[in-house]
Amino acid sequence: MDNLVLDALNKFMKRIVIHKKEYNPKWKENVPERKENKNPIHIIIHEKEDQLEDGFSEYPECEFIYNEYSLQHLLGYFLRNELKDKGFRVEFERNIGFFGAKKEPYLIKDNKSVKKFLDGDKKPFVKSEVDICLYNKSEKYAIELKFPRNGQYPEEMYSFVKDIKFMEQLKKQDFTKTYCLCLVDDKNFYGQNNPKLETSGIYEYFRKAKKIGGEIVKPTGKDKGTEKIEIKGKYDVNWRPIEGFEGSQFRYYIIEVCD
Repeated sequence: MDNLVLDALNKFMKRIVIHKKEYNPKWKENVPERKENKNPIHIIIHEKEDQLEDGFSEYPECEFIYNEYSLQHLLGYFLRNELKDKGFRVEFERNIGFFGAKKEPYLIKDNKSVKKFLDGDKKPFVKSEVDICLYNKSEKYAIELKFPRNGQYPEEMYSFVKDIKFMEQLKKQDFTKTYCLCLVDDKNFYGQNNPKLETSGIYEYFRKAKKIGGEIVKPTGKDKGTEKIEIKGKYDVNWRPIEGFEGSQFRYYIIEVCD
């Protein structure tokens, strides 16, 4: 169905509006107070696109994205409604065994005792469950999500790469298309032309727009420098802004993964 799912993902992200509660006099009437949330994101889903331009203080039907799980469930709900006439089932955290993929440990050692992901006859999987999957009688799609909110930049960036690897692996398992969607609210992930930020190693893929591909080494932790991921394709990280208040640090990217 061409870019049906990708178009739906882009449509969903364009519906996200970042909003500071002091700009909305009806904020407390529309959503519950959540003191633990940093920079809450409101999302309004309406049939008419132009309703977003009116500001959403008039709409009590707003939703709240405050962590990765809320993003996952709101996106799944949106996809289920957006694609309901195509016969898709939309499910969360489906084990890859459901689709016939063989579960194996994802880290193995080569003959030099270096931990590495290998693409031999036996294909170890980076993960065992898909964040969001869509499937009908003839097609199946996989989506991996990230919405980090606790810093840990190099480790999170490595997890972004790991998602790409997982989607490459599922693409080889006859998935129609696979995608990675990442949302961040911290400029340290994408750099924003800050010369003081590190731009080598894992950082250069996300702060300097170097294509993600080849062997990428784990940058932190006990397996630092020994664990590696091999990415077969070449992928651009194109950070896009989210509509919101001036000075917003929110950015996102969507990558369609090939095999």
